[in-house]
Amino acid sequence: MTRLEQEQRNLIDSISVGIMLGKSRDNVLRMCRQGKLPKPVKPVPTNKRWLAGDIETWLSLGRPSQEKFERYKAKQILDAEFLRD
Repeated sequence: MTRLEQEQRNLIDSISVGIMLGKSRDNVLRMCRQGKLPKPVKPVPTNKRWLAGDIETWLSLGRPSQEKFERYKAKQILDAEFLRD
C-alpha cells in the first residue's frame, strides 16, 4: 500500500472529528473556519477531511491554533529530513 493510500484510509470527516472532540459537526466546521483546528485535506472541493493522526497529535499538543500546529508539522518534517541526511 502506498503512503497516499494509507493516508486516504486515515481520513476522517467532520462528524468523526466532532465525536473525538465531544462537539457537533457544526461546531467542528465553525472551529475550522476560525482556524482552531488543523487544516483539513480536501479530497474533493466540497468535502473536508482530516488526517486522524493530525487530530490526535493536535489534541496531544493541547489544541494549539491552526497556525501554531502547521508550524509544528513543518518543523517535524524538517527534523525528519535532517535525520535522513
